[in-house]
Order: sequence, then C-alpha cells, then structure tokens
Amino acid sequence: MRTSTPLDEILWKQYRSQPPRPIPANLHAPRNYVELAASIDFDADREDIWQGSRSAAWSSFLHAFFYFKSPSFFDERPPEVLLLEEQALWAGVAEGLCNKLDLRVPTWAQESRYFLVEPWDSSVLYSILDSSIRQRLAESDPEFSRRNVVARIRDFLVA
Repeated sequence: MRTSTPLDEILWKQYRSQPPRPIPANLHAPRNYVELAASIDFDADREDIWQGSRSAAWSSFLHAFFYFKSPSFFDERPPEVLLLEEQALWAGVAEGLCNKLDLRVPTWAQESRYFLVEPWDSSVLYSILDSSIRQRLAESDPEFSRRNVVARIRDFLVA
C-alpha cells in the first residue's frame, strides 16, 4: 500500500504555503469533531463507516479544513458516541493533517484512549485485500500505525 505519491507532495506543499483564513460564523460545514459527528446518521451507516452520511460529512469537514487551514477544527475530541476504533482513527487524522500542514497537533490526540490494543482496519475495501492486517498496518502512516489503525493520511487529502 503506497502512502504517498509525488502529486500528493505537491498538494501538501501547496496547502502548507497558503495562510490560514478566518472561519466565518455562518460556515455551513462541520467546524470540529463534535459538529462532524452530529452530521452523521449513525444508524444508516452502521454496516460501513464510509457510506452515506459519513462520506458526505467527512467531505464537507475536510473541504472546510483545507480551505481555512485552522487547527481549531481539531480542538474538540472525537465524541464518545463513536466506537473506540473510530475515535483512534479520528485522532490519527487530526495528528496526520496537522503534521502535514505544520499546524499544532492537539494534545488530546496523544492520550492513551486513542491507541488500540488490537489492530483495526478502517476500510472495508482494504480489509478484503490479499494481505494480512499486520502487513497493512506496517504500510500505514505512522500517525495511524502507532494507534494500531490501518489507514493512510493521503485518503484524507482534498484535491
């Protein structure tokens, strides 16, 4: 599983070069993890965490984050309504995006609750590949693999 491409690096560099923008009060997108979770229909998305409302909510959140480039999008912790595995994923996303864009990483992201005991694959697609979860974990970005989460930060890159 390749975690970066030359085109990814061009996009990361472009985003790093843009100054943060003020976030308007009337933003029609989730501006933190609490608002992101509130915009998800958990019952509808029970079978696959990347279907339906989650995909739309994440898209809206990430587009707003990359436009405004503010670490305040990660001031709130992932809500406890989420499975522990998903909370660990969201912590990895916060850490990974902040690292890539040279923003402050939220201190809550380093709390032990966001580090899983057993490996977890966040993607249904990748979980059916002909490789072991340990192999996929080894190929994950460090912000995720340290948490025992199979994921790549490039999957959260908005182009």
